[in-house]
Amino acid sequence: METRIGKYTGRLFAISLLLFLGFSQAHAQKNLISDQEEVIQAAAKVMETAMKEGSLLELKNEHKLTGSYILDVTIRNKGEVVSIFVVERDGGSIEFQNLLKDHIKSMKMGFRMPKNKNYKFRYKFNFDE
Repeated sequence: METRIGKYTGRLFAISLLLFLGFSQAHAQKNLISDQEEVIQAAAKVMETAMKEGSLLELKNEHKLTGSYILDVTIRNKGEVVSIFVVERDGGSIEFQNLLKDHIKSMKMGFRMPKNKNYKFRYKFNFDE
């Protein structure tokens, strides 16, 4: 036989659990960056980190990438890369350039931006250092 206290305790626990999950989900969302200069700085930092210790360093080591590539990268919404334009290539090869473009196209920046806004930035990827 269930008491009234036990009945309400179960409901209180369920409500508390739902609130906790809702707050933790909201906290886990990516940060919204709306200022164009901040977006460009944050994206450049992501690329810099990937070059020094992340996926771009692994790509360099795995494929023995060489040369330097200046690319215009356009991102939108949740930091997804939507276009890449090669501005300049010094050394390396077209094959390496295409590997780099494909890899960057698959990257996520890890932050959100205002919907339906694109941000373009230029970054130099130097694999000779």
